[in-house]
Amino acid sequence: MPPMNSYRIALMDATDRLNSTSNLDGPDAQQALLLAAYAGVAPDTAMPADWDFYTVAMTDAIGELQEGLDLSEQVTLTSRPVLPAASDPGLREGVTTAVRRLADLYATAAGGQAGPGWRRLVWAQVAHRLDDAVAELT
Repeated sequence: MPPMNSYRIALMDATDRLNSTSNLDGPDAQQALLLAAYAGVAPDTAMPADWDFYTVAMTDAIGELQEGLDLSEQVTLTSRPVLPAASDPGLREGVTTAVRRLADLYATAAGGQAGPGWRRLVWAQVAHRLDDAVAELT
């Protein structure tokens, strides 16, 4: 496996932090989503069309998740500058793994009893969008 760049390390760290949070509307989950979506706009080279469709699905997921939330707490992409590199051979695999993990978390939360019913419906829709995003990359 090739060495990881700082973007994939940041994405893995954000995804790992999801193991210790139960708030899928909170800053940890939003940061993981933002980092995952950011992969679709890698600036160093033109991305294949599947990344464009991936980015649309991720943007839809984030928009649906944030609708109706009090976003008074600013979520930052990372505390250090990172750029996804389209030339990174492990980018697709790393992003796919992270987004699958996010989709599973939102699907599990949607099927649970925590949170109001309207929020569980939102989580179900977000999980669906994230599954769409993964499908574009696999």
